[in-house]
Amino acid sequence: MNFSKRNSVIFSLILMLSLMIILAGCSKQVKRVNQTKEEVKKSPVSILTAKRKDFKVKLPVTGTIEGIKEIKVFAESNGRLVNLRIGEGSQVKKGEIIGSLEKDNLKVNLKQARANLEMNQANLAKIKAGARPQEIKQVQAVLHQAQASYNKLKLDYDRIKSLYEKGTTTKARLDAVKANYEVAKAKLESAKENLSLIKAGARKEDILAAKAKVKQAKAKLESSKLQLNDANITASISGVITDLFVEEGEIVKPNASLAYLVKMGQVLLEADISTKDLAKVKKGQMVEVKVVSYPQNIFKGEITRIGDKVNQRSRTVQVKIEIDNSGLKLKSGMFAEGKIIIDTFEDAIVLSERVVEQSANQDIIYVIKDGRVIKRKVTGELITINKYLVKSGLTQGERVIMTNLNELQDGSQVYVRKQGSGQ
Repeated sequence: MNFSKRNSVIFSLILMLSLMIILAGCSKQVKRVNQTKEEVKKSPVSILTAKRKDFKVKLPVTGTIEGIKEIKVFAESNGRLVNLRIGEGSQVKKGEIIGSLEKDNLKVNLKQARANLEMNQANLAKIKAGARPQEIKQVQAVLHQAQASYNKLKLDYDRIKSLYEKGTTTKARLDAVKANYEVAKAKLESAKENLSLIKAGARKEDILAAKAKVKQAKAKLESSKLQLNDANITASISGVITDLFVEEGEIVKPNASLAYLVKMGQVLLEADISTKDLAKVKKGQMVEVKVVSYPQNIFKGEITRIGDKVNQRSRTVQVKIEIDNSGLKLKSGMFAEGKIIIDTFEDAIVLSERVVEQSANQDIIYVIKDGRVIKRKVTGELITINKYLVKSGLTQGERVIMTNLNELQDGSQVYVRKQGSGQ
């Protein structure tokens, strides 16, 4: 009996719990139905949130990449080309040696010029330094010897002269002694002068002459160095070899074209601008350039020239755009797409023109606040064919309705179906 009562109680509890769950489910379903009915009364809309940012007005152009500057590569002197390091398509850097002429004779000339300079420098140093002590002693010894010889011969001359005056010797003997005396006297004077000169040092004109020889030898050495250096053929700019006219082993002449070198650190994009857009384009405007090979890269360019002539067939004018290519990624012949930045609006709210109802009297947009539509008058202008610059009437962060504009009324209820992008 007790067992039956317990089963009855348990069954009753289970039944009550089941009824509660069913009633709760029904309540939620009714609530969802009510919510759905409420939303049916509202219009679904897509919105965007107004944001301030810098906006660039861009004019699209297309063209082909070309080297900006083409120059001739040539040798400074004549000779046999013995080392050619380039071919067509080779990339070279400014100052890079791309070939050279035979150098054996030039190296010999340089060695001789260096030796000649060293010899003349040593001679100049010797002249400036003057005589060494040993040389002075040698000259002094010669002077002492000349003095002794002079003293002896003078005594002989004085004695014979006295005898001649007394009549005890002949005129012939006197003349012979006198001649020896005069020679000794001249030697003594010469020795004295030599000692005086060697003590005084080199003359100014001797030093100047020696300096002139050193200067001449230096010039010869520099000329030999230059000739040897000119045997190296170098690239005057960084770029790409587009044409090569010689082969290794050929005799080349000065200033004869060996190759064409195109500057690629700066490249050129030539684009055609329609005459209807010509007034928007100015020299110095920046250009954003992209190529298929590097889709993630934007290359910076600048308009450097606007043509003076209109193409009568296409009614376009050619503009030249110089592009920085310091990474050498852009190659001649690449197709490129550019966007000329013709105007920039800083910290501006720009909307798609399709969210603005424009008329002669006023411009209207619709914003949403607390689930209701607010009809808002704004002032602004079209800055491109499909972009509207808001000058007043809208602040950052407000939500602008993008869709179903013809069905909206001021104060009507709406719900957001999608957050879009109309800026």
